[in-house]
Amino acid sequence: MSSFKFEAWPTEFQTITQHFGANPQNYAQFGLPGHEGLDIRAPSDSKVFAVAPGRVKMVNNDPTNHNYGIHVRVSHDDGYETIYAHLAEALVAEGDEVTSGQQIGTADDTGNSFGSHLHLTLKNDTADDDKWGKIIDPTPFVRRIMGWERPSGPFTEGWVYNKGIVSNDTLAQVSPGGVNLRAEPSAKGELIDLVPGGTVIIVTGDPHINFTPVKVPTRALKNPPAPPVENPQPKPPQTAATIDGWGFADYLTVIGDQAIVGEYGINLRAQPDRNATNIGLVNGRSTITVRGDQVREYLPVQVQRSDMREPLNLPDLPPPDEKPIHDTTPGWGFSTQLTVAGDTAVIGTYGINLRDKPNRIAANIGFVPAGTEVIVTGPAVGEYTPIRVDDDILQPPFDLAKATAMGTGGAANISKSFLAPLPNPDPTPIAGTHIGLHASADPTISDAEIAAFATFRPGIIKLLSFHDPAAIQKLAAAHPNASWIVRAFLNFGGRSISPQQFFDFTINDVRRTLAILHGRNLVVELHNEPNLVAEGLGASWADGNEFSHWWLELLRLYRNALPGKRFIYPGLSPGSDVRNQKHDHIRFVEASRKAVEAADGLGIHLYWSKVYKMEKALDSLDDYISRFRFKNIWVTEASNNKGGVRAYTKAQQYLKFWHELQARPTVQGVIYFVASASNPTYAEEVFLGRNMAEVIGRR
Repeated sequence: MSSFKFEAWPTEFQTITQHFGANPQNYAQFGLPGHEGLDIRAPSDSKVFAVAPGRVKMVNNDPTNHNYGIHVRVSHDDGYETIYAHLAEALVAEGDEVTSGQQIGTADDTGNSFGSHLHLTLKNDTADDDKWGKIIDPTPFVRRIMGWERPSGPFTEGWVYNKGIVSNDTLAQVSPGGVNLRAEPSAKGELIDLVPGGTVIIVTGDPHINFTPVKVPTRALKNPPAPPVENPQPKPPQTAATIDGWGFADYLTVIGDQAIVGEYGINLRAQPDRNATNIGLVNGRSTITVRGDQVREYLPVQVQRSDMREPLNLPDLPPPDEKPIHDTTPGWGFSTQLTVAGDTAVIGTYGINLRDKPNRIAANIGFVPAGTEVIVTGPAVGEYTPIRVDDDILQPPFDLAKATAMGTGGAANISKSFLAPLPNPDPTPIAGTHIGLHASADPTISDAEIAAFATFRPGIIKLLSFHDPAAIQKLAAAHPNASWIVRAFLNFGGRSISPQQFFDFTINDVRRTLAILHGRNLVVELHNEPNLVAEGLGASWADGNEFSHWWLELLRLYRNALPGKRFIYPGLSPGSDVRNQKHDHIRFVEASRKAVEAADGLGIHLYWSKVYKMEKALDSLDDYISRFRFKNIWVTEASNNKGGVRAYTKAQQYLKFWHELQARPTVQGVIYFVASASNPTYAEEVFLGRNMAEVIGRR
């Protein structure tokens, strides 16, 4: 059995933008059955790393003589070879030995490429596939780095909705927003708990109609039961070497005159004070003796010396030579990002977020940098391992929204310059498209609508900048883990509106909304369906080209006013020309390509009906993806917008559509239109009062 594995992610961004085997129509001209590798996000001049140790087999420094452009080939153990394509520059030479995680080049779009990214191909000398020859799928090799690894028990068994997970043989990953774990294979079966999005679970059998039997790590559930309280061990004999000190009471389970130390362990202190001398670390689950009454946050305790880790800081011992005793903070680290050796571990390439519980939605205690050595305090639980981190090393929690904003580079992204952010330390789920709901088409969001959102369980929410601030605050409080889209709203009313006027009319509303959502992961959609006469076509711009100039100026104004925020190109009205109403969306978006390229993402509107099938809407989406292959996409409006289909059936279609998007890695989220609306034009799309939120929320 081969020992070869990927040990490092090949770019600074854990995002796959095109999967292996995808888009066969684009690769038939090369005699291939589909995309023969993985495309991974890598803006111009960002770093490219070797995924495993090896020797450089070949370097091609000519950007024009090969479809790969400038590229590097590295030979590895067991006949494996990796190829890193479309580079700006190779930083290694033929014959060089490379280590995993070593930078070997910088990214670009040389060769047959339509946007800066890294193309990674994996080959093996022994492979002989009828379709692929010696090329093999790299996906299984990157899945471990993305957190796709068999979790540890204990487990809770049940059934989950098929469209709420992405399966791979005996493992599956929960889609964003989470999935309900039920006792029976039915949407009305007894609800056990919610499994958070991204969690890797074990498939235990074949699907039954719409549900799959699974085992879920119990501690990964949103509301897991408390771990069972262990019985204390017998008191130590009087002759055993003991140490007196003070233990943090919240980490102790007291039973009579004894206490059991929590799974993290405790720092034994010389006095009942957080700043008192740290005598040393008491192992988790140890039984210790309580010597008296609690003083402030601490209990006086007596600990067997054999239950403490070296080094110790005792008055009758000289100071430890190896390393000073630092205060440590307990928490949980993602197991696939740790290299464990006995009772210590080293943090992997990107660092980790230290969580207060072993699941993906637990509170973020702080960021632990790559290469840090930490103390392992017990066995893995689910996807996490209990650890303690030196307080001198632990940093404030990683800010994903801030890092993402840094990654876009603002207006500088138009040029080749690039400001690399800290990479997100949390593994990016392979199934990454959020399901969401568009708030009211009116300024007021009612309490009934807020209740419908709670039932829907959105992973992403779209607001209009004119929405009532009090209602936005209620939504934000109810959905702390949701992502957000804020549309800068202005009614054109047939007027000719300049970029400055649009900015002046909307900036205060946008600022107010963003202030309420401070610290949340969000994007701002600047305008709406500009290929419609009702939205400015013919009065403020004549076509897509003129709109591009108009929108780039608006983007400049907004970026100056709101530095660090992300702004996306607005969704177009789909379909072909309608005289005196709209321009064909393909012609319009191609004419405004410069605006799309300058944006931090692309908004798309997709609709279907009993006549215009959902499959055609997906074809339209795939056309956008092929035109803007490495641009992040948000489906900012989607619906079955015509009559003749029951509301229940529409909700089922929305779940199916969302599931289809999981295979399109650049799609960040889909927003279904609309929660409520007073305008009768939207009657067939409204959720409120039609049980649609309940159907989707049962997923």
